[in-house]
Amino acid sequence: MFVRCWPCAVFFALVIGVSPISGHHDSHHSHGACDDCGSGRNGSPSVSRDQRFEGTISEVLYLPGTSSGESLVEVRLATGTTGEIIARLAPAAFLRNLDLDIREGLKIGVAGYWASVRGEDRLIVTRVTANGKNFTLRDTTGHCRW
Repeated sequence: MFVRCWPCAVFFALVIGVSPISGHHDSHHSHGACDDCGSGRNGSPSVSRDQRFEGTISEVLYLPGTSSGESLVEVRLATGTTGEIIARLAPAAFLRNLDLDIREGLKIGVAGYWASVRGEDRLIVTRVTANGKNFTLRDTTGHCRW
């Protein structure tokens, strides 16, 4: 099992639909419930080897949450070199508490690790840079900050 906590595994499989990309090891999973789980693209169990991208947000997506205001925010990020990627950020309320105004047209930098969500690769963002400020969304082991 990719997640040691069976309620987390059920939650990931049924609600979120997150499955780590192949080659995954569970050595970094000692955390409790979080919305995402994954490993680096090449099977690395460590999320400390973040991949970095810079670009402009072309679309903001709000995924259903457990309550209003808790929608999970993803963005389509148009990068100059890799085209467009989907980046999963954090719940909308958490981003508001950080005073991080995510909107179309905003230029941001993101760092994170790759995971497959319902068969589609997403960058699970650990850090965001926007308007000259740095924001940490997840720690180096993938723990969510919210």
